[in-house]
Amino acid sequence: MPMMSFKSDGIRVEETVRVKICELRNLPARSSGSPKSRSAYCALNLDQEQIYTTAVVKNNLNPYFGAETQFEVPRQFRFLNVYVYDKNDPAPNGTVNGALGKVAIAKKDLQKFGGKDQWFPIIPIDADSEVKGKIHLEVAWTNKSLTVRIKKCDGLTLVNRNCDSFAQVTVENPGSSTSSSRLGATKSFKTKTWRKTVNPEFNETFHFDDEQVDYSTAEIKVSVWHESSGGLWGNVFLGEIRIPVQTLDGSRKNDLWYFLNPRDSLREKFSDQGSIRLNIRYNAESIISPRYYEPLRKLILSLPDDDSLVTASAAFILGEICEDKMEVAKPIVRIFLKYGQLLPLIRALGHLEMNTITDVSTLFRGNTLLSKCVDETMRLGGKFYLESFMKDHIDRIFLEQKYCEIDPVRLADGGDLNLNMLNLVSYIEPILTSITSSALSCPSLMSEILSELKQSAKSKYPERREIHYSVVAGFILLRFVAPAILNPELFDLRKEGGRTETVTRTLTLVSKAVQSVGNCLSNESNKVLIKESYMEPIMTKFCSEPYLQSMKVFLDTVSSTNVIHSSFPVKLKEG
Repeated sequence: MPMMSFKSDGIRVEETVRVKICELRNLPARSSGSPKSRSAYCALNLDQEQIYTTAVVKNNLNPYFGAETQFEVPRQFRFLNVYVYDKNDPAPNGTVNGALGKVAIAKKDLQKFGGKDQWFPIIPIDADSEVKGKIHLEVAWTNKSLTVRIKKCDGLTLVNRNCDSFAQVTVENPGSSTSSSRLGATKSFKTKTWRKTVNPEFNETFHFDDEQVDYSTAEIKVSVWHESSGGLWGNVFLGEIRIPVQTLDGSRKNDLWYFLNPRDSLREKFSDQGSIRLNIRYNAESIISPRYYEPLRKLILSLPDDDSLVTASAAFILGEICEDKMEVAKPIVRIFLKYGQLLPLIRALGHLEMNTITDVSTLFRGNTLLSKCVDETMRLGGKFYLESFMKDHIDRIFLEQKYCEIDPVRLADGGDLNLNMLNLVSYIEPILTSITSSALSCPSLMSEILSELKQSAKSKYPERREIHYSVVAGFILLRFVAPAILNPELFDLRKEGGRTETVTRTLTLVSKAVQSVGNCLSNESNKVLIKESYMEPIMTKFCSEPYLQSMKVFLDTVSSTNVIHSSFPVKLKEG
């Protein structure tokens, strides 16, 4: 199909993709060598461009990854591909680039999945299916003649680090009466070979004028090949396109770019290569010039003078009518932040929730527009702050891969609970120290919001300090730091991949410990309900007075506007 542009009539399209590579099931055992199990990993590609890889899970035919990444789409693409590799078998017989198989999802189908887990069959791949690049053609036709000019190709596939390409054009027509034959073919033409380039400029014109052919019903087939005099199979297929002539304008020359497509392979595509569980969320936003948004901007930014009437504001109504409040919070935060009105909005929403809450233990912890707006603000304004004190610890966990399992039920045979406990403490302790030492680095935007929310709590519960701490800890610890530890990829704390089951479990336990300290400060006795008995030693150690006192100082400082905080940049895109 012809290429489409990111921009059209002044509209800019911004696309984001979030992919979680969960697990593989029923990979085929190795046919030779030892071990029979696979040491598998996955790579995420836009077409043929690799953008992310998981860690290797060794000696397992059912490996779990739990690897998650999110990225902005940098260019046009046709397929989101997930390749499956075996580190111990870099070039399995009959495969391409060492891949066992892949899942290929067309861009137009991405929106169907909506962030829900889904199983996909792993499809074998070969040279006929691994195609990239595009071709530039000029076509003119009448009922009795056809002219095809092959101008050039762009971004062809390398074959053994080389590309000596030529193109072949054939016109096919429904002249065959047998159902097993696709189309009857007329004569074909071939360009000269361009050597050592993936961007050949052919600029050759070919004429078809067979009087027996009605070109209005014909199909143009252009295939591109790498010329190879040696090797078992001769020339290597690089891609093709098929164009029904009737889809082209017969009154003029049709000058168009086309993506090269794969062709059907002779081998069985659905042989048993196992399956993969993926969670995919694709989002495309169309953005026009800011001047067109002016009436809507004024409406959304208008807030009543009386905070109790915030329920009549456009921002609040949007939050009520939309099922996914985070999808509302993202643009709301950006608009109010850009025009300096975010704090008044947070203040009004905070007063509203404070005056309508029935259970103080759930204060500011529900799925409300306020909580989602604060979450989004912390993600925007706290990115560099979070990286400043947490990234080194996350990298260390990924690098060391220490076993930290302290749940006897989950403990592997031969595991040492005492050693694992020491390993876990060796991660939690420096992380808590880094958190409590980072108060002055907290961005002023976050501190101002936390101060507003704490003041709302003080106005209704002036004597209950545990509620004041609960409000601040609930946001900065339970909704910001702890989730970042659990999923560092989503907070840009980890871009190199490398997540394993061991790392995932360690991150989970460390995140639980941070949440426990926050929860300890949320009740008068500074004790937390122990739901999992194996966590009791961790809670006993880190919910003791020295750690709680340091955390109180941290929470007081980050929610104070009387100290000088850092001014980490907040980057907002136009639109």
